[in-house]
Amino acid sequence: MAERSGTSTVSPSVRSTVVVTGAASGMGRSVAERFVAEGWRAVAVDVDTAGLDGLAEDLGTDLVASAVDIRDRAAVATALAAARPAPDDGRPLRAVVNAAGIYPTTTLADYTEDTYRRILDINLLGTLNVTAAAVPLIRAAGDGGAADWVFQLGSRPGSYLTGETVVISGGLLLR
Repeated sequence: MAERSGTSTVSPSVRSTVVVTGAASGMGRSVAERFVAEGWRAVAVDVDTAGLDGLAEDLGTDLVASAVDIRDRAAVATALAAARPAPDDGRPLRAVVNAAGIYPTTTLADYTEDTYRRILDINLLGTLNVTAAAVPLIRAAGDGGAADWVFQLGSRPGSYLTGETVVISGGLLLR
């Protein structure tokens, strides 16, 4: 999305389909709402079915709700393949916003291994699962650099994700 006069707009030439994780609430919901307001079709991914139902009710036919746990790579691949627009739809998948994430407050005195495994499974593995399933679909749209329209949203500075490289705050680099 390009910045213009303090507001975010989506170029009409790229209005297409976007996958948004964590779309049932918070940042994910706001991102899905914004893309739909700009003329995009949004595939809203979340485990919160009630939140997805409310979002679908609010946004109508330009939103496809997909209740899936992003920690399950096979389920993500199946859900995104099922939500992929038909070739004659005119709105191919061109972007992914990874907004799903959890950040429970803990300290060294009270954290549990299960809590941190869950954080890593959702925030890192889930992002990788969604991106691995989405990038081939984005590339199939045939728009060259479109595979770089993959975004990671989060509360921690220094994290971002593209179709080719994952950089996690703290120095982990995967290609």
